[in-house]
Amino acid sequence: MNKVALYGNTYSDVVCYLKEYPEENKTNDMYFVENKPGGIHNVNRGISICVSNVEVTMNPMMLSEAVILFNEKDSTRTSMVKNISEGEMECNVDDADWHHISYIDNLTKITEQNILDMKKTGIVSVDFCVGLNEDILSILSNVNYIFGSKEDFTEKDIELILNKAPDCTVVLHDKNGTDTYNSDGVSTIDYTDVIHGINPLGAGDYYVSCFIVQMLANESLHDTICASHRFATMMLKDEMLIFD
Repeated sequence: MNKVALYGNTYSDVVCYLKEYPEENKTNDMYFVENKPGGIHNVNRGISICVSNVEVTMNPMMLSEAVILFNEKDSTRTSMVKNISEGEMECNVDDADWHHISYIDNLTKITEQNILDMKKTGIVSVDFCVGLNEDILSILSNVNYIFGSKEDFTEKDIELILNKAPDCTVVLHDKNGTDTYNSDGVSTIDYTDVIHGINPLGAGDYYVSCFIVQMLANESLHDTICASHRFATMMLKDEMLIFD
């Protein structure tokens, strides 16, 4: 049985669904509210739905609360976050076939030695909440896969990453497809089965969860990316149907 270790933030999310973005100084109607765990919980949930023969260990490093406003009209979200733990916890590295660090740009206690220790037993991947910064760049040299949103990374960011970590693959995605960057060059995979008016919350986490499962099953990078887009869409669609 393959083992996956997850590191990063755990969230307690309150998600408020609105027909359009709220106006200030006015009472705005919400048509649905739900409470759900987020952060690395999303990745864990996605893996458990993808496959049953993977053991997941959770290593929370920060506990946070979030209030998230979903604007159905524009399919956008606005998040307000508060850390509720006394501080960020140290990273305790597990033995695993795959190590994934969520929102590495929100963490300050992941070290290069942590990543080297992870690399001793498995593949290492990270994803970003906002985008690259110089403090994070310095510890990426031994990472295998870097995930992010296309809108959060510039060409200069990608060049800096590949200079620092020439053996890694950068995977940048949005609802319309994925661009990959590595030593072999640039590749683009389009995704056309886009569903509009859907809450994008958790899309990146679900994408990563399927990506990990597919790669552990020795699927090709191309097939893995296609499956990850389909899975993320399915998960978001199923969650919307709960209150549709």
